[in-house]
Amino acid sequence: FDAQIKPILLYGSEVWGLQQYIQLSGRVERVHLFALKRLLNVSTHTPNDMVYGETGRYPIYIDAYTRCIAYWLRLTTMEPTRLPYKAYRMLLEFSESGHYCWVSQIKETLYRHGFGFVWENHGVQHKRWFIRIFKQRLVDCFYQGWSEHVTNSTRFNVYRIVKTSVSLESYFESIHNKHLRDLVIKFRVGAIDIRTNELRYTDSSDFSCPLCGHRLEDEMHFIFFCKKLGRLRTQFIPARYCQYPTFDSLSHLLNDSDCLENVGRYIYHSLTLRSTVTALVV
Repeated sequence: FDAQIKPILLYGSEVWGLQQYIQLSGRVERVHLFALKRLLNVSTHTPNDMVYGETGRYPIYIDAYTRCIAYWLRLTTMEPTRLPYKAYRMLLEFSESGHYCWVSQIKETLYRHGFGFVWENHGVQHKRWFIRIFKQRLVDCFYQGWSEHVTNSTRFNVYRIVKTSVSLESYFESIHNKHLRDLVIKFRVGAIDIRTNELRYTDSSDFSCPLCGHRLEDEMHFIFFCKKLGRLRTQFIPARYCQYPTFDSLSHLLNDSDCLENVGRYIYHSLTLRSTVTALVV
């Protein structure tokens, strides 16, 4: 994606990269998110914050913003006789007269991220150093917003326990079976077929486990407590996690690269048993 698709999406972004449609809800980012969700093999309705968190990615607008600022810095040091510089001077006068244009967006972006002094000085001495600092500032702002959203939204009640930062997950390397990896991913993002996920957007009050009848079938019950899954649990889940199960145990289990493939097997066989029982009940 970064080698073939991203350059196409960002073609000419030095000029249009500060427009609204490059933002998180824009058309460019939708292509990026579509590719990431295909990689994870999750539904298009999966929250975007989970997708960024699992893949360790940040939105494309950060690269577009960075290109715009880098191009502006290049324009400020061009020879006055060059046409791009003359066009820039025209836009600068246009902006100073109260009209909104590309130069106005550059100024807003620098001030909004704490680099107003760069605008006032019409550039910096070390461009490459500044571009690295500017891009990192954008990434840090995105990570801060990501963390705040994950912390405050009830949709992430379980996810925030197993995921505390935006980083590429180890299961891409530790789980070689794609089907098992997909099951682990879906379990992490709350897309696995258990009652708390199945009934998330319904008015039903029946969250009971179809296997053992416990009143609440959530991730903790599915992994650690369901009595009907005890044999599978003994076979695939290390005993150290099951002895005194807590949310911390769940977090450590789902981040233990040595155990994740067996966790995938446990989820597969448990769901198979669950679907069989559910079909018989129906």
